[in-house]
Amino acid sequence: MGLAYEAIYPEVFPRALELLNTGMDKFYVAAKIYKQFAEKYDIPENEVNTAMIDLSLSEAEESYKLTNKKSDKYVSLNRENLYKMNKIYYDKLKKERYENLDLRDELKMPQKIKNILEESIKIQKWITVKSDGEYSTLPHQYVVRHNWNDSIISFDFFCELLRQYCSVEIWKGTLENWAGRKGEYLRIGNFKYFDLGWPLEVTTVLNRENSKYKTHEEYRNHPNEEI
Repeated sequence: MGLAYEAIYPEVFPRALELLNTGMDKFYVAAKIYKQFAEKYDIPENEVNTAMIDLSLSEAEESYKLTNKKSDKYVSLNRENLYKMNKIYYDKLKKERYENLDLRDELKMPQKIKNILEESIKIQKWITVKSDGEYSTLPHQYVVRHNWNDSIISFDFFCELLRQYCSVEIWKGTLENWAGRKGEYLRIGNFKYFDLGWPLEVTTVLNRENSKYKTHEEYRNHPNEEI
């Protein structure tokens, strides 16, 4: 780790300082540094993480503060920043959680609860993933936490109920890097709902898929008021 740090320090420090001087959040600086120099020098992720955190969040930041009067500005602590600041920790929690999940069928949900979830689903603005991006072979829809309409039920409580009553299944989709993974799915109407399993404090997206739909266009044409 020491050799990797010393070898790339002369290049990393000015790059980190340059990014900080653009006003970029220090955690985004760290992320960019990881990617750029890990790929360039083929450094294992755990090594470049240790070296770059030490650099971009200490030495480069201190140098930046000496030449900028806005050094008293704090990073807003929201859910995305919380995850970025503690990515390794939360990814580990997610992995451990899924490893300990037993495969099971969906549990019977009381009808009154299901009715509430159905009404909540109807008032959300579901977005269809792009057909030319990462999910070109996996059409589905999603809604992000900050756009969630919580007039009927909160985002967190919806996800809690999903995890309480869901089935636990092995992934059967088309993305190779998801092959063999467990997933939690709650069927409501014609859709199966799922989040990605991180602790609720950093869960920001709720997804849904419909086995009848094979194309992105079919998802886009689905009436919002139908479940």
